[in-house]
Amino acid sequence: MRAVVLLTMAGLSSGAAAQLSVTPLPPVPAMEPLYPKRAAPRLELASVPDRLSAPPIESDPIWSPAPPRWSPAPTVAELVVPPNTDVLMRLDQEVSSKGRKVGDGFKLTVVQDVMHNGVIVIPRGTPAFGSIAWRTGKGMFGKSAKMEIVIDRLSLNGRDVPLFGRFREEGQGNTGATIGTAVAAGVIAAAFVTGHSAVFPAGREFRVPTREAFTLAQSAPQAPALATAGR
Repeated sequence: MRAVVLLTMAGLSSGAAAQLSVTPLPPVPAMEPLYPKRAAPRLELASVPDRLSAPPIESDPIWSPAPPRWSPAPTVAELVVPPNTDVLMRLDQEVSSKGRKVGDGFKLTVVQDVMHNGVIVIPRGTPAFGSIAWRTGKGMFGKSAKMEIVIDRLSLNGRDVPLFGRFREEGQGNTGATIGTAVAAGVIAAAFVTGHSAVFPAGREFRVPTREAFTLAQSAPQAPALATAGR
């Protein structure tokens, strides 16, 4: 491509204007930037781990006492003592028909442990109780007094255990003395000869059965002492 450029320059006359034919310069290549263009870094958000799944923060262990260790308490079982279980006991004081009346009470003491299934169910020293159920006084002609007593209960750990014991005692008669006196002094004199009182002496032993079955709770073992971990 050719172009005609009219130049009017200082120092040249208008008549000397000349037509100049010039060749255009080649296009200037685009300048490379001083610093190459780089793609802007893409901002990416880091994924935040789930709070629940994040690992625990490690720290120095803090000492704390271990919780107390207890053994489970064993079940307390009931032991059934059957009826007609014999109990050996001793009379604490004398019981006499003389000066006593029906209903008067007396006391006894168990003298031997009562066992059932290898367990002491009635320990020695347990108190028992009875009363006079029937009596007659001594009479004329050497007639002796008679008396019956009942032993009806013992006291075990604050509860009454029914017993079934009934015993009879008769005083020693004076039959021989009565006959002799009657022969010597007549029937009237013999009428004043009396028998003896009925007596259960102190220390006499009785074996008395229980009237009915009763239950006892077996003792549970002691719980172990508290055990705590040291630091």
